[in-house]
Amino acid sequence: MSAILAFIVLYTLTNINVSERIRELSTIKVLGFYPKEVLAYIYRETIILTFAGLVIGFISGIFVHAYLMTIITPENVLSVPGISWQIFGIAMLLIILFTGLVAILMKKKIDAVDMLEALKSVD
Repeated sequence: MSAILAFIVLYTLTNINVSERIRELSTIKVLGFYPKEVLAYIYRETIILTFAGLVIGFISGIFVHAYLMTIITPENVLSVPGISWQIFGIAMLLIILFTGLVAILMKKKIDAVDMLEALKSVD
């Protein structure tokens, strides 16, 4: 469920980012930027925020796990006191996979932007 939530959050944030910047994207398309440069304009920010979120999430996750293991653990249940690096690796791979999937889905939306209509619209 958390993987689905992560995908939905990434998709929604990227979709909002693209929707809010339609005029900017249209402007740089009209100025003659290559399609890869236009995509990089949006994806650069998404990738940086994804990796910053991974680092902050891993660090805070260690502390939250330690806190929960000391506070909530019942006496009659055995639990693993630490977090294995495999869990971090799986989480990181899933988030990177979802970021790539969102990038593929948003490419279609960015390519479909009608430059003239976006530039004609009044904000």
